[in-house]
This record gives sequence, C-alpha cells and structure tokens, in this order.
Amino acid sequence: MTSTDIEVALIRYYDPQKNFIIPNVSWGWGIHECDLLIVNKNRFCYEVEIKVSMSDLKKDLLKPHQHKDKQNRLKYLWFAMPEEMIKSGADTFIPAGAGIFMAKLIPAKTMSGYRVEVEVYRNATQIKDCRPITDKEYGELGRLAMLRMCHMKLSIQNKKKNYGVITSK
Repeated sequence: MTSTDIEVALIRYYDPQKNFIIPNVSWGWGIHECDLLIVNKNRFCYEVEIKVSMSDLKKDLLKPHQHKDKQNRLKYLWFAMPEEMIKSGADTFIPAGAGIFMAKLIPAKTMSGYRVEVEVYRNATQIKDCRPITDKEYGELGRLAMLRMCHMKLSIQNKKKNYGVITSK
C-alpha cells in the first residue's frame, strides 16, 4: 500500500463535491507541510498526515512544528496509516488528540486487484481556539490547488511524450 493509495481513499472519504481537498500544502500558505488539507463548507481545516512506515512516523514526531498552526486554522489533526501499522502498535506513537484513519486493502475488480478504503480507528479531538479561514486564505488555497493540478498535468504529458524536465519561461 502506497501513500498515494491512502491519499485517494481519503479523497473518496471526504468527497471533493462536499469538501475542498488540497494535497501537499506548505509553501504559499505559511504552514508546515500537510499531506492533505481538507476545508469543510464552514471553512474549517483538517490536516491529514499520511504514514506508510514506522520509520517515517517516528521521524515525523521529531519535527519541531508538531503539526501546530500558529494562525489557528486547523480544527482537527488526523494521521492515516495501513492497518498493518496499527496492528504493530503504531497508534501508540500518535499524539493525544490526533485522530487515526486505518487504511485497509479491499479486494476489487481493478488492475491491481484491490482498492484501499479508510475508516476511523480513533476520533480526533477539536483543537482549541481554531478559526475558520478567511476569504483571502480560501482564495490562496484555491490558487495552490490549481498550481498542483497544472504541474501534475504537465508531468503526465511530459512522461507520455518524454519531453524531459518542466521549466518555466
């Protein structure tokens, strides 16, 4: 199971028709890197940190920011990881208050023979003094999401046509 498998399962879980979902938010928004940032209809933000190995999880816990936003824009912090990690005790490393999504392999008629689904293993506790994001912050996230989408499409096209490296003018 890859981090992309879990990311796609989380996107399905949060439903992009109901929530604004942005992958890999960091630069451009003044926050630590968030693997997935979800903005609900009331403009509250949830961070989901995706982990696929114990070493990655332990490294993450040493980061100085500790997944705290100085501007109080995060309502919930979640960690998502494969079921096998939880069974091996990874959940005991997750900070108190953070929720846990358990990712499971489900047999399916796909090219890989499976799909990944997530379920709540432990609920997150609301972060005190969180606030909804402003119109300006919402617009900035929209711009960052478009930049990621454009970069992804350029990367796909470059791989198909073997153009090489993407450069700016």
